[in-house]
Amino acid sequence: MSQSERENQIIQATIRIVAERGYAAASLEAVAEVAGVSKGLISHYFGGRETLMRRTAEEALGEIRRAVADSVDMYAPLPQVLRETILAAALLPQNHAARLRALQQIVLNLRDSEGAQIFTVHDYEDTYASQEEMFRRGQDSGDIRSDLDPRILAVSYQGAVDGMLAYLDAHPSVDPHHYAAQFATAFLEGLQVGGRHDSG
Repeated sequence: MSQSERENQIIQATIRIVAERGYAAASLEAVAEVAGVSKGLISHYFGGRETLMRRTAEEALGEIRRAVADSVDMYAPLPQVLRETILAAALLPQNHAARLRALQQIVLNLRDSEGAQIFTVHDYEDTYASQEEMFRRGQDSGDIRSDLDPRILAVSYQGAVDGMLAYLDAHPSVDPHHYAAQFATAFLEGLQVGGRHDSG
């Protein structure tokens, strides 16, 4: 097994432990046991728990982003892109529960030596940038009002998605398809891209 394969094995074990038992339970010893490797090998590859947790969060986020992107035709008109993206995000608690729960736990709990949260709003920058590009494309095609600031749209949209994920995770009886449809309609009407006639 190559180093990259072994590292992925350790990261997947970390995701499993954090998702099932919580952040505090994911010690190097616990990860080593689940991954079937020695604690020393984890230290050799990652240096320590903080680096392992950061890498695990980055990998979980990357897997989640790829899952959403694979569900969306990014070259479709913006109203369709937004509806497909919102629905794919709404289904994350069902389809990628472990990765999502592990990511949320690590982001909330990972702290530096002074107790400051390591993951902050600045870690959204790549996400905001890609969403800004999406909204600018919508403006260029006439699907979005040209007087709206794409950065503000991106931040507002991501905040609403995060709120949706937290709500659906806390209320598993809520139909994610219904939530996604309502969310998309409200957001699209605010952008003046078809309103109720674009119900999808």
